[in-house]
Amino acid sequence: MFEWLNPSMKAIYNSRTTEEENIQIKTDNRGFCYGDGLFETIVTGPHRINLVERHIDRLKRHASILAIELNDTFCTSLANEIEELKNDNQITKDCRTKVTIWRKPGGLYGSKQTDFDYIITQKETEKPVIAFKNEIGISSKVKNHYSSHSCIKSLNALDYVIAGNEMIERELDELIILDQEGNLSETHIGNLFWVKDREIYTPSLSTGCIDGIMRNFIIEFFKNQLMAVNILEAKAYELEFADSIISTNASGLTYFKRLEGRNNELCTSEENFEELIKRLQQP
Repeated sequence: MFEWLNPSMKAIYNSRTTEEENIQIKTDNRGFCYGDGLFETIVTGPHRINLVERHIDRLKRHASILAIELNDTFCTSLANEIEELKNDNQITKDCRTKVTIWRKPGGLYGSKQTDFDYIITQKETEKPVIAFKNEIGISSKVKNHYSSHSCIKSLNALDYVIAGNEMIERELDELIILDQEGNLSETHIGNLFWVKDREIYTPSLSTGCIDGIMRNFIIEFFKNQLMAVNILEAKAYELEFADSIISTNASGLTYFKRLEGRNNELCTSEENFEELIKRLQQP
């Protein structure tokens, strides 16, 4: 009732700003038909670090892996388009922007087409930079597989959907995905870190995890602090001895109080992360 009182959100479709409900996707859309594309989720706000340029760089690198050519005009104007759309949508708090890119129509599974279409959508978000959740477990239904494109945030997110549904069924707050060899890989919504005896660990990209912007920022931050981050292939049992387990994505960091099946509680604060958290809250 009274939906007409709520102004719809605006979006950008191939450089044109319009109401979201006015956007029409054709049946030959390769993102819809084949998952032939990628996306980027960018969170900005007045009290959080701005990583937009890192997201744009990743879009360009990962589109290249898919043989989609992002032209210089698109890449140089994207940050301004995001900011202009934020103003059009009158978002003054934290903003979650999603940039979705897909190959233009042509061909079936194979295509010589390298040009692209894109949509930018936005919504206000209240998820804090640092969050705390109760319990995390390990997926029994989904396994990651390394490939030349496994690091990409592609439009085919079926494994993450299956893991998300498994999480709901098991009444957990997040799920860890292993690779086909039983190594820790990532969570169903972010990258994975853990702390043991004041040392920091995160899975290698060789486990098939996403090449996360926040993951890379954290690794670089600690390297600049002359602190080592162990990037490795590690079996799931390693988490039995972890002091803390942390999931990271564009929104920030999430600590967990418990690992499913483990009796003792995890730490939800780490001395090593204090300076990092301060940095993440600086625009």
